[in-house]
Amino acid sequence: MTLTDVIGKRVTVIIDRPLGSYHPEYPDMYYPVNYGYVENVMAQDGEPQDIYVLGVDVPVEVFEGVIIAVVHRDDDVEEKWVAAPEGISFTADEIMEQISFTEKYYRSFVIMDNKVTKIVDNMISWAKSRLGDTNYCGMCLAFIEDALEQSNNIEIFGGDCARESYEIYSDALQTGLPERGAFVFYDCLCIDEGKPVNWGHCGICLGEGRIIHCWDKVRIDDYLAVENLRAPSGDHPRYLGWVPVERVLRTVKEDN
Repeated sequence: MTLTDVIGKRVTVIIDRPLGSYHPEYPDMYYPVNYGYVENVMAQDGEPQDIYVLGVDVPVEVFEGVIIAVVHRDDDVEEKWVAAPEGISFTADEIMEQISFTEKYYRSFVIMDNKVTKIVDNMISWAKSRLGDTNYCGMCLAFIEDALEQSNNIEIFGGDCARESYEIYSDALQTGLPERGAFVFYDCLCIDEGKPVNWGHCGICLGEGRIIHCWDKVRIDDYLAVENLRAPSGDHPRYLGWVPVERVLRTVKEDN
C-alpha cells in the first residue's frame, strides 16, 4: 500500500483532542482543529493512527468523513492523516497552514491524490518544507525532481543537468509568466574542472511569478529577479522559459 492509497477512503475518527483543547503533556499547545485517532488501524509507532479533522469549526467527539491527505514527516516514524467532511477540499498549503501548530516542529509535507493539481500541491508542499536547506547547492535539478518524485511516489526521467532537461522538454517550452507547478529554466554558466560550462539553472513556479529553487540555499524569488543572482562563475542566470508539469509527467516510469 502506498501513502496515497488511503486518500478518498471513508473514516470514523474518535476525537480525543477536540478543537479548543490543549495538549495533555504540553499545556501551551492549543488545538485549533479537532484531532483524534482511527480505531483498529495501527500507525508506524505502534499506536492507533492519528488524524487531523479539518472543515469542522466546532468541537466534536466522533467524526465521519473522508481522508483527503497524508502528512509525511522526514524526521519522525509517524505519518498523520487528514480528514474532512465529504465534498470539502483544501489545497496542500491550506492544510499545512491549519496543522502547523504541531507540524512546525517537524520536517513534514502534505501528500494528496495523484491528479495533476494534487501532484503540483504535493510537489510544492515538499519543496517549501526544504526552505533554507543547503544540501542541494549545486544541484538545482535534483531539488526540483526530488520535489516531484518523492512527494508523489513516482520516478521521472529528465536530463543530467538543468540545461539538458530544458532541451528534452523544449517541445513544450513557453515564455512569459510561468504557471503554478511549472519547471522554470535558465541558462547559466557553472565551473567544471576550472572551465565554464552551461549547466543552466531551474526551479518550480509557486504562482504569481514566484519560484522556489536552490541557489545558495532553497529559497523563493521572483522568476525574473533570479537573473540578478551571481553564480560562482561570475555569470548571471538568463530566463529561457517554462514547461508545464504535464510535459514532465510524460517521462514518468510506469511500473511493469
